[in-house]
Amino acid sequence: MVSVGFLMINFKFLKVLTALFLLSFSLLARPTFLSDELFEGSQKKVVTKTKGFYSEDEGLKILVDDIQIEGSSYFSKKELLFKILNFIHFKQNEKNSFIALDRGDIDDLILSNTPKKRSQRVNINSPLMSFDIFNNPIVYNEKLFLKTVSILQEHYKQRGFLNVHIFGPKIIVSKDQRFVKVGFLVKEGKQIKVENIYLKSFNEYSLADLVKNSPIKKGDHLDLDAVEKLRAFLEEALFEKGYPFAKVRGEAVASSNGSEASIYYKSYLGEKVSVGNVKILGSERTKDQLINNQLQLKKGDLISHTKLADAKSRLLKLDLFSHVDLQIDENSQKKNERDLIVKVKERPRTTLEIGLGASLEDGPRFISMLQHRNLFGYGVNFRGRFQLNYPALFFNVPFLYTSNSILELQKQSRLSLFEGKSTLALEYPKIYSRLFEADAFANLSALREIKPAFILNKFSSLIKISSKINEKLRLAPSIEAEYANFNCISSDFVIGQNCGDKAFGITKRLDAGSVKLLSFNLNTAFDTRDDPFAPQSGYIASLNSSLGLGWSNLMGKDREFKSQHRPINYAKFSTSIAKYIPFSRKLTLVASFKAGMLFNLSASGYVPLFKRFYLGGTNSIRGFAEDQILPADVSIWPASSSYPSDNLPLSAFRPSLGGNFFVNKRIELRFPLAKKLAAGVFLDAGQLLEQIENYTTANMAVGTGFGIKYKTSIGTLAADLGVRIFDGRRRVMFDIWEMFGLHFSIGQS
Repeated sequence: MVSVGFLMINFKFLKVLTALFLLSFSLLARPTFLSDELFEGSQKKVVTKTKGFYSEDEGLKILVDDIQIEGSSYFSKKELLFKILNFIHFKQNEKNSFIALDRGDIDDLILSNTPKKRSQRVNINSPLMSFDIFNNPIVYNEKLFLKTVSILQEHYKQRGFLNVHIFGPKIIVSKDQRFVKVGFLVKEGKQIKVENIYLKSFNEYSLADLVKNSPIKKGDHLDLDAVEKLRAFLEEALFEKGYPFAKVRGEAVASSNGSEASIYYKSYLGEKVSVGNVKILGSERTKDQLINNQLQLKKGDLISHTKLADAKSRLLKLDLFSHVDLQIDENSQKKNERDLIVKVKERPRTTLEIGLGASLEDGPRFISMLQHRNLFGYGVNFRGRFQLNYPALFFNVPFLYTSNSILELQKQSRLSLFEGKSTLALEYPKIYSRLFEADAFANLSALREIKPAFILNKFSSLIKISSKINEKLRLAPSIEAEYANFNCISSDFVIGQNCGDKAFGITKRLDAGSVKLLSFNLNTAFDTRDDPFAPQSGYIASLNSSLGLGWSNLMGKDREFKSQHRPINYAKFSTSIAKYIPFSRKLTLVASFKAGMLFNLSASGYVPLFKRFYLGGTNSIRGFAEDQILPADVSIWPASSSYPSDNLPLSAFRPSLGGNFFVNKRIELRFPLAKKLAAGVFLDAGQLLEQIENYTTANMAVGTGFGIKYKTSIGTLAADLGVRIFDGRRRVMFDIWEMFGLHFSIGQS
């Protein structure tokens, strides 16, 4: 044991002696200066105090006290200093980026009675402390600071200073040998301008033929980054012309006076290549015909970068493949005709997804979706989706449901308040077309929905084709056949009783009955947003139209079908536009406008309640409950009056039966609070009418408030707290709870 301890002590002693010897040698080898000026004749010094912490536990480190840069005029000394420290900080965080003496060993062998000190952080008084790189001390490392010379030189050369020289680093070591001052001297030389740009061996193609917006032009200051960008642009342009193997070399040659340079690009074109045979690999279930249709490349077509990229995108959008790779066969016998190799990896055929969610309007939600991909190998997908939600769970939440009838119904019949939707669908994601992309859908669905004015049970069948005319414009015509049975929540809180009261008129009443309806729809969308999920710029506009034809059987007051058979003939139009305006990288203003009109095409015709327009809630005017806002020109309580005209109490149940015209304006300022947390303040306004000629801005309903969104593992949590400001002249603030409207959702919807 003694011998082992002796060997350990000697090994430690040799380690310390070696380290001290290396330190002494390096200090003697470095040039020092007799004065504090690192460079004689300098006019002004830039000194940045970067004293960090000193830790005896970690060992003795020589820290950088000052960095001085002389001779720079084109770049500010502050910018060059940041360039140096950014590089040093990055490298210093890498493993083994510096070698420090082990002060613990020195203490053990020489000053064993000296207690070890705790790490201390010295305050750094520098105007540049706003940079994150100053949060750590700068440890002097000769190799790293030598590399900063090439970093600075490259920085200058990117701006046309090809003859720049950087001298240094020169150092002054403090008397206690714990700090150093580091200095650099810059000789910039002349900044070179572009005299001309020459293309060699480009088959008579000019620069204008290949590149529309060149990153560098004649007369510009020489920028090597721009020279490299233009070289890459030229290679890509030649690829577009049918030369996939073309290589371009670029060189900047300075003139004799050293103030200008000409840029020479020489191409090695290779062969102009067209498509030979198409070889498909990895496709086990998918028919080759489907893949070939999406490639839209046939034998003899010139190969270009855009064609290959578009073909790959179309194959991925089929949702059949998790990976697609297109390669040109370099081993083909014909040099000017190459086979195209398509490698695909197919997704699993059957997937089952289960999700949970909740909102105050819909209650907790359970969602399941079954998908079976690629039926018969032609890309047809089967989807089944089931959703069940129970809004009654939140009926007692203040400032959410203000209707006494809903509260009373909740007490009487909980099981009848389940909502849900189930859908069985066949989807053909990409119909082959040379003109534009198109998707086809056919589905069967069942829906149960509870609204203040009705309880709806609906069965429908839909056929739709969604056509992508270009990158921004999409058209989606569809035909839907519906059978709907609906009931109402009447004034005495009994489902189906006293519905169809003739006192309201045939189109102004709490309805019950059934309809058979065939509707022809056309939806148009134009989207320029930068991101469909979290947009910060651009806009999206839509125009929707629908023609409904059918027949209704309306239930009378005594729940018997009498002679209330009404035809259904209506035309419905709605439009919306949302504009995203970035004020800064983190601040986005969202302004939106929606409007709609409904026309009854027959004097005796009937328009079902569930086809009319409604206002109030999360998607229209926050601060009001879902579908709460009455038409401004409704006879029982017009928006021009403070009090109702039906002689009922202010808190009486007055469900909105919808309107024939609406307008909705919203403005919201969004900003992030943290990585996954964002917030916004909003102002919503709108008006619902039975007759468009009764529109007036004085009768607008207005709500304002703020909201937050937080990304969770099960979906986005969104909460908006709205305050009702106006509902025309109607009195809205009966008590404290009716002043506010809370809108909350989380998870899948």
